[in-house]
Amino acid sequence: MNIKSLLQNTSLEPLTDFISEVNFNRCTLYLNSIPKYRDYTIGQIVQNDVIEYIPRCHPMNYRDWFYLVAVSTSDFLRKFPFVYQSSSRDQSFILQKNFVKVASFCEAFRYYLLGEKQLTFPDGSNILIEDLGIELGERIKFRLVAKCCELQITNEEFLLLLVLIFSSPAIEDLSDTGNLLLSSFQSYYSSSLLKYCMLTFYQDGPIRFTKLLDVFQVVGQHYEDLNRYFVFLQLTNPEFQLDDIVKKGFNLL
Repeated sequence: MNIKSLLQNTSLEPLTDFISEVNFNRCTLYLNSIPKYRDYTIGQIVQNDVIEYIPRCHPMNYRDWFYLVAVSTSDFLRKFPFVYQSSSRDQSFILQKNFVKVASFCEAFRYYLLGEKQLTFPDGSNILIEDLGIELGERIKFRLVAKCCELQITNEEFLLLLVLIFSSPAIEDLSDTGNLLLSSFQSYYSSSLLKYCMLTFYQDGPIRFTKLLDVFQVVGQHYEDLNRYFVFLQLTNPEFQLDDIVKKGFNLL
């Protein structure tokens, strides 16, 4: 049995279908709704079976958008078995460590599919409320979308990269059990992405797989730039405010 036949024996469709369905629900909520309550915390999202949303019917400011990002993305993350099978403590760490990176990558891919070059909020408003530095602002708005364009990421690649982002066990204070659980799922998702690359690109599959892994570095750089931007705002704009759940996703002052 050759490698192609071996790989074809393992279907990726059930996995990608599940990720796609859960992500579609996340995206629908993000584009059309707002959380019913304004004081959700990471702990409450972990404990509540259902997070309530209502139709969005009023203009949003940057604080509203970031609150919606935090709640809807955290709600999305807890739908995955390696999250909900973890302890409540570990779930909280997983959510607050990853919701910014996951939301950023999801939006970058969505704008890439739309043929756009930069990140904005869904209403077209700027994700940066102040231009504190041209270079920093340009990186935040353009770099992640540009990476999707450069790699011409397919939908299947996006879905598998997405779960790889937040199945990383590199989380401070994660329990040994949580570390083992995430490591197991990360290995499974990584193998699934490699299988997709081998089936799609044949002998060039390993090269494609390696190129796709560059996404993680760019996502990490995007997060660091966004964190740096918010710290600058804390220091220079006394009116700058974020909800507590959003602050949990960053390393702020």
